[in-house]
Amino acid sequence: MFGVVPKPLWDRKSPANELNRIQLDTNCLCLIREKEIVLCDTGFGTKLSSKEQMHLEASSGNCLVENLEKVGIQPEAVTHVIFSHLHFDHAGGATCFDSHQNLQLTFPNAVHVMQEQEKTDALGNAPELEGNYFVPELKFLFEKARCQIINGGAEIIPGIQVEKTGGHTAGHQAIRIRGEDRGGIYLGDLCPTTSHLNIFWTMAYDAFQLDVRRKKRALLNEIARDELTLFFDHDAQFQAANILRKSSTSFEVGQVLPSRVE
Repeated sequence: MFGVVPKPLWDRKSPANELNRIQLDTNCLCLIREKEIVLCDTGFGTKLSSKEQMHLEASSGNCLVENLEKVGIQPEAVTHVIFSHLHFDHAGGATCFDSHQNLQLTFPNAVHVMQEQEKTDALGNAPELEGNYFVPELKFLFEKARCQIINGGAEIIPGIQVEKTGGHTAGHQAIRIRGEDRGGIYLGDLCPTTSHLNIFWTMAYDAFQLDVRRKKRALLNEIARDELTLFFDHDAQFQAANILRKSSTSFEVGQVLPSRVE
């Protein structure tokens, strides 16, 4: 998660256990606009093998669907699913197994939104990307789901836009939210946790690390300047916060927002 940053530095912010693992969440953002219910990313889902579950210490059950149902949202009611990118821990929850172990769509009535470059890379079978994408289930998603393929920036519904950022993957995108009294940006894996508010702290599996640093710096400056809400996709403690600029390359958490905002 921290690339070339030495462990004595990152361990202060994200203490590791005896197996050298840190706690991470898959925070999926749900936006409700009148009759539209928009889900940003879907977590890793329920299809991990027992070996994968053990390796990741992944929680069991369908946490995403269960949490949506707790606030009165059934999977069939979701109108849009926007992927920051298509790695397994962001797109895995878009499909699930039925009682016969056949793949099915988790959100059957939703339009699934992704960048064209991300779809191309996910299906491209490039040797250097081996293991990054779960290709069979993504092929099923593209065949069975209603998909909206974006090339660059676009408004998905009024007040919710996507912006291609690149960096973590070539087709990675951020999601911008415009509200009446506040706005926010879901940065996906461009800034996955509060520990990554230093632009030089990037992940070892960022495909284009220099692009991450440049784009993250520009977006974090904008978020701090305009007092926007930053949504973190992997932070186990903070799901959303305002940030303050410390230096030209570093930011810190300001006001922490609750996980649910009316």
